[in-house]
Amino acid sequence: ELSGELNFVRRTNSAYFAAAVYKTFKNFCRQVQDCLKERNITAPVHVLKADGGTLPLDIALKQPVETIFTGPAASVLGIEALGAPQVKSISLDVGGTTTDIAFWENGLPLIARHGAKVAGYPTAVRSFHMRSVGIGGDSRIRRTETGFEVGPERIGLAMAVGGCEPTLSDALIVAGRVGFGDKAAAHKGMQQLCLMGETAAEVASQVAEAAVSIIEATINEMLHEWSIQPVYTVNDVIKGTEFEPELLVGVGGGAAGLIMALGERMGLPVEIPAGATVANAVGAALARPTLAASLRADTTEGYYLIPESGHRERLPSGFSMKMAEELLAAWLHEQAKAWQLPGQEAEVISKEFFRTIHGYYDSGEIISLRMQLKPGILQTVIGREVAF
Repeated sequence: ELSGELNFVRRTNSAYFAAAVYKTFKNFCRQVQDCLKERNITAPVHVLKADGGTLPLDIALKQPVETIFTGPAASVLGIEALGAPQVKSISLDVGGTTTDIAFWENGLPLIARHGAKVAGYPTAVRSFHMRSVGIGGDSRIRRTETGFEVGPERIGLAMAVGGCEPTLSDALIVAGRVGFGDKAAAHKGMQQLCLMGETAAEVASQVAEAAVSIIEATINEMLHEWSIQPVYTVNDVIKGTEFEPELLVGVGGGAAGLIMALGERMGLPVEIPAGATVANAVGAALARPTLAASLRADTTEGYYLIPESGHRERLPSGFSMKMAEELLAAWLHEQAKAWQLPGQEAEVISKEFFRTIHGYYDSGEIISLRMQLKPGILQTVIGREVAF
């Protein structure tokens, strides 16, 4: 029911994680419903998915593993809505706790070819090629014998906005990378980290460099991971699978300071779109509802199965991959109508078929197909910065 896609290990991991989070997610859903009821809100509720689509709350409860990495997915959709980069780019959403990183090509976010990974374990959950690193504006700063450690813990507000301990935001303020809050309080925070003979500005620069180094190292890991994946298409053979970024796109509250510093370090231009500070919320609001399903057919045995539906049916005569796509698309649209989802194009996620042999003779073929109602954004928007 979670996934009819081939690969026993990914399906097993998906089932495990779905079971592991079920009670927590069920409690979350109940709290959401209670809050809406208290406020007399009767609007339908949808939960974001890792590939940028959404599911109705009651359906998400049956597939809770689909809701992993939804924070980073919202950032990706927000960038797409505000203005997707048209060259090979890396987007970074700098929040209070984490920085979410994704790759872009031809105006679209790249999809992880083997599904999302949780703590290194591959799942059947379709997601963007992304990573979250524990660096954010409220990240804790520690001084060690070898320098500064930034994150992954968040300790609360920056001193510049009323916090009690210095954070990365305070360092960026003192370093002149951003300009908000109480600069004197931020300066005091950096002085707490100074050794004899050091200035607050010098310490702030060292802290910012430490944070940038962690993000750069994560990007390099992602670039390496993308480059060593198997070659699947003729285009991959000709052009290779190397990803060479030409632009950094920054969104989130801390993007203006941190991503500018990263751009200088990597020698790449940086773009901060108007409305960048609320890109995550924009993405969540504009996400398009979606639904995915699989079909497996055995022409020798004469049946096809849509695992998500639990139904097994006899094959019609002259069955082919095209007919399989028509059947699965029809089932998806039927389910979408039942769940009151808007009508939209169905797309093929993956498909494969291979011949079967019985008694030394070619007896038929196995067809495996996975499709979904295409995720993405409902519309683009124009961001506008307003001074308060």
